[in-house]
Amino acid sequence: IAFAADHTRYGFNTVTSAAAPDTRTRISGSYNLGVASLGLGYQTKGLKALAAGVAGAATTNNTQTIMSVLVPMGNVEFGAAFTPNKQDAANDIKGYELDVNYNLSKRTSVLLAVQNVSESNVANSGGNVRVRLIHSF
Repeated sequence: IAFAADHTRYGFNTVTSAAAPDTRTRISGSYNLGVASLGLGYQTKGLKALAAGVAGAATTNNTQTIMSVLVPMGNVEFGAAFTPNKQDAANDIKGYELDVNYNLSKRTSVLLAVQNVSESNVANSGGNVRVRLIHSF
């Protein structure tokens, strides 16, 4: 069992920044079943309006949830994650990622990941494919 929680405040010390300050509260956990690991995470994010006289985004709230599974099979790990997010009353965001990680050695692996994101009222939904060579020092 693994568990994590944090609360973070970004950008509250700058009044002229183009980036609006926000707060985030996150909680996540995972459980290893032996044949697979299951994960669940939740985040709330409040984007605050910028200081008076500075142009920027209005206050918005965002909630994000992620569910994941990781299945190891020898040197190969198969993973999947799904995330339904609520940006605001008019925009739902859904995404998924499927990946395969092949361990070349104890510290080196190759990852292939396919990701897709769709937003209910935005035309720029889409996806991508990543290939990564990962080495831990």
